[in-house]
This record gives sequence, structure tokens and C-alpha cells, in this order.
Amino acid sequence: MTAPKHQVQWFVTGQGAVLQASAPVDDPGARTYVRYEASRPVDLDTLYALEERFATFRARSDKGTGALLVLLGVAAVGVVAGWLVLPWLGVSDDVAGTLLVASAVVLALAFLASAVLPGLVRRHVERMYVDSGLVSAVPRALRRTQAEELVAAPGTAAGHVSLM
Repeated sequence: MTAPKHQVQWFVTGQGAVLQASAPVDDPGARTYVRYEASRPVDLDTLYALEERFATFRARSDKGTGALLVLLGVAAVGVVAGWLVLPWLGVSDDVAGTLLVASAVVLALAFLASAVLPGLVRRHVERMYVDSGLVSAVPRALRRTQAEELVAAPGTAAGHVSLM
């Protein structure tokens, strides 16, 4: 696991606005704020659960991406072996042709998957945010002064700082 790079803190204002503050671990003073629109009242526990679901999904997604890259590499090696290496070594054309065709099919399917998966991942992440009561996974950036006013307003609940 890589070392955390950002400190993240959630805020829910008395009016129901959801803010997220983020800062690099090595420079906590360089805080940036974003605002998520909420479709229903959201509490901090819901936001922590969203954070946890997102981290779990990201870890699974990273493993899947690694597996897809390995599959692409193996298929590319199979294409090269079936097309160039095996015929050069004098292996029968049937074996070389079978390896070439099978590897080319796997390579084509892996490329197709690499084109389709990003959209599926975006939709899944969007669904996680919507299920948590937020309108979208895409926040709106806030000026620091505006965000600090919202955070300082009465009724604002501040969450703990988590490392990501």
C-alpha cells in the first residue's frame, strides 16, 4: 500500500451543504475545498461509509487494471510468438497459427475491455455517490474564503481528518 498523500475532511453545514476539504500531507495549509450538492439530508457517517466504499472499490479496480495489463502483455507475447518466433523455430504452422489466432482474439477482447471499463467504472462511482445522498460524484470548487465562511457557520458538523 502506498503512503497517504492527502488529508481529507468532510463538513456538513446547518443548511445541508456537503463540503470536502483536501490538503497534501506535507502541506496542510494548502487546503482546497469542494462542495457536493445533496439530494437529501446527509450525515457524516454516510460520508465516511462512502469514503470506505470508494476505497474498497478503488483497490479492487486497481487489481483488475493490473490483471488486464498482464493479460494484454501475455496476449501480445502470444501474437509475436505465433507470428514470428514459432515459425522461425520450425514449429508446425498449425501450432503457430492456433497460438496466433487465440492470442489475437484475447488481445482484441482485452482492448475492447480497456475501452469499455472506464465508462463502467465512472457509472459505478457515480452510483455510489448518488446512493449516499449526493446529486453527483462531480463536486464544485469553492473559493477558500467562501468555504471557510460555510465551515464557521453555526450548525456545521466537522468530521475527522482521514488520510488518503
